[in-house]
Amino acid sequence: MVKSGVYVAMITPWTSQGLIDWVTLKNYVTGLCETPISGFVVAGTTGEGMALGAKEYQELVSRVAEWSHKKKHIMAGVSGILADQVVSMISGAEKSGADSVLVLTPHYIRPSQKGLLSFFHHIHEHTALPMVMYNNPGRTCVNIDIDTVCQLAAYPRIVGIKDSTPDLSRPSAMRARIQDPHFQIFSGEDSTFVPFVAGGGSGVISVQAGILPVLYTHIWQAMKNQKWPVAQEKSQMLNPLHRAMACGVNPGPIKYAASVLGWGNDHTRFPLGPLSSSGRSAIDEALHALTPFVYRDERKEYETPHLVTA
Repeated sequence: MVKSGVYVAMITPWTSQGLIDWVTLKNYVTGLCETPISGFVVAGTTGEGMALGAKEYQELVSRVAEWSHKKKHIMAGVSGILADQVVSMISGAEKSGADSVLVLTPHYIRPSQKGLLSFFHHIHEHTALPMVMYNNPGRTCVNIDIDTVCQLAAYPRIVGIKDSTPDLSRPSAMRARIQDPHFQIFSGEDSTFVPFVAGGGSGVISVQAGILPVLYTHIWQAMKNQKWPVAQEKSQMLNPLHRAMACGVNPGPIKYAASVLGWGNDHTRFPLGPLSSSGRSAIDEALHALTPFVYRDERKEYETPHLVTA
């Protein structure tokens, strides 16, 4: 079952030869498993899933599932223009130990709402894992309309949506119309986490929670306990980092931030190009201000202390 909470959109660290850095990744995953996050999204946009070969993809999902020892929910990122492509990926993810899948809408081709219904229907009928839809119109150029979400929410194994839009009216509109109280409505935008949940959201699938897991889960617990001023106060601490992360295209900025904290290098397989010096400086300053909460590699020494359970 996909539960509410904070899920980390996980990076995939690379070696200098461009291969998966398994040593860094294992330490990253096993450490995060000791924090209060709900789970991982493996091989999503942040994890550069589209840049993985089929064997790499299955091995990545398999190893993260193994290292988590069932402590955390493993959601595998899946994308493809053709429904059968997605079905094949989901089959591989299931064999590799994924608990659910996050399925992106078809990119580039700009399907109609009926096309989206057909796409998700076909996937649902030919797979077995619980499925969370991924709505990211800024990248795919197609938005899943509220009516379409509500129709798809009636399918037994379509259990949620990650909504990466600036429209904060959507979570309340979906919550009002979807009958199943267990249908999860996740924010896909770090900067709108608190207002999204206030409007009926179930949590966040977060890029920045991968380096600030404790702070994000503190915010989530404050909201669950109806301590909204506390949640708002803690979320405001993140504003400089939100602004700094806008200096480039994901996963470029988070890969740089992770490298500063000892989690591999800042290389991406995506052809994003290097971050600007001003962007790097902004990230450095934001991380320094959040020192008590940052998730650092414990194998290395730093000028400031490493705290995971602040």
